[in-house]
Amino acid sequence: MDIKQKIFQACLAQIDARINTAQAAMKSAEESAQSETKSSAGDKFETGRAMMQLEKEKNKVQLIKLMEQRQKLQNIPYAGAKDKVVSGSFVICNNGHYFISIGLGKISFDGKSFVAVSPGAPLFVKMRGMQKGDTLIFNNQQIEIIDIQ
Repeated sequence: MDIKQKIFQACLAQIDARINTAQAAMKSAEESAQSETKSSAGDKFETGRAMMQLEKEKNKVQLIKLMEQRQKLQNIPYAGAKDKVVSGSFVICNNGHYFISIGLGKISFDGKSFVAVSPGAPLFVKMRGMQKGDTLIFNNQQIEIIDIQ
């Protein structure tokens, strides 16, 4: 398995973990809403159920977004071009390593770290189309593209 496949698998594992967390939170909110019992203070019961329903809806929205991110990740052409920075590139820079895929943030595996960056992120917008050896200024920092995989 090459480095990009490992990075892709690490991103997939990260998004799947987030999906599992959202599903567990949704289930917990559902169970809490069902276990609320009518009290002598009737409004307290209704307020509790409403709060649990809001929590469930919030988790449902989050789960939908995560599932969309997972789909986007699976559609990334990570086996693509190696001569310029494009969506799916693994970019090695003097200040870190970036996988242009979806915005997951910092990911670690095999003792190494990289940042999963969305194609809409300002950093990618600046480095799009650049080649090995090119430099750019981002957040007042000079970044050199050392390699593209």
